[in-house]
Amino acid sequence: MALGNYHDAMVAAIQFIDEETRLMSADPTHRDDHNDRVLNGHYLWRDAADAAGLRAEVLRAMENGARFIDRESEPVLWADFHETIAKDYLKYAQLKPAEDLIDAILDIREEHQPEPSVELAKSLLLWCSLLKAKAAYEGCRSVAQRAERIFAQQTPPHMPGVSASLDSQASSLRALGSYVEAEAAVPAGAGHQRGQLWPRPPGRGARPEQPGPVAAGHRPAG
Repeated sequence: MALGNYHDAMVAAIQFIDEETRLMSADPTHRDDHNDRVLNGHYLWRDAADAAGLRAEVLRAMENGARFIDRESEPVLWADFHETIAKDYLKYAQLKPAEDLIDAILDIREEHQPEPSVELAKSLLLWCSLLKAKAAYEGCRSVAQRAERIFAQQTPPHMPGVSASLDSQASSLRALGSYVEAEAAVPAGAGHQRGQLWPRPPGRGARPEQPGPVAAGHRPAG
């Protein structure tokens, strides 16, 4: 795939998947190992399709792989795999299926990986991406505040996550017209000069009323 032969890479990935799927039945003692390889094969298939710009093939690869995971018996693995699918739905502006998946993923994270889990915080940032795509900026800011708090609670703090959360808050505030607060929320070291990130229109910058941080299990409408 490094040489750009994406079609051959997809064919090789599918052949690998077919062989490992056969071995799941032929070698039941190592069924879990073969199942893991099947999932990895779907990631390879997806990545080759993505590099080739084949949107339908990207989704086909991951949606096909999803059938190898049982949500009830392996909820965290299900959430991890479907998070990639949700990101692809967002990338292709398919907001309704993205929202359905993100809701399910967050339910799993809240139950099986609650605060202060980094996995939960990362899924909250994915939710922020959905809310921004739907122009639900107040909700996005609240969700990003919760994600920031979780990332900051890590030992040591998860600084990439903190930075991404602050950036999401800043972009939401900018969309709401609160330029002063948006400027203050710019992550340190983000490469921007404060006061130069965005031009501030005359008379703008008043702080709009905002909801408080989202409590566990509560999702703002969007």
